[in-house]
Amino acid sequence: MTIRAECAACGRDCANANATYNGNVYCIGCMPSLGPTGKFPYGMVAPDDDGAIRIAISKDRKGNVRLDFGGSCTWLAMPPNEAIALAKLILKHAEKT
Repeated sequence: MTIRAECAACGRDCANANATYNGNVYCIGCMPSLGPTGKFPYGMVAPDDDGAIRIAISKDRKGNVRLDFGGSCTWLAMPPNEAIALAKLILKHAEKT
């Protein structure tokens, strides 16, 4: 399945524009790098906290919703408003046809 959308970085109507970050859609080549950012926006929440992580949410050709963490991720913690926003983004990708 091809999802067409305007890339937030390059502005092209791109057939590969199916990766979402911060509510924006990007071409695969324009997507900001994924994985740990090295920042702790809410302080260290546990001794094994590796800090913030940049993830991508997309839908593959078989229709599966994919969360890409850019590496291994043992656990996630976030304020309730960010958890709600993440849940809405996952639902948005799940509902795409």
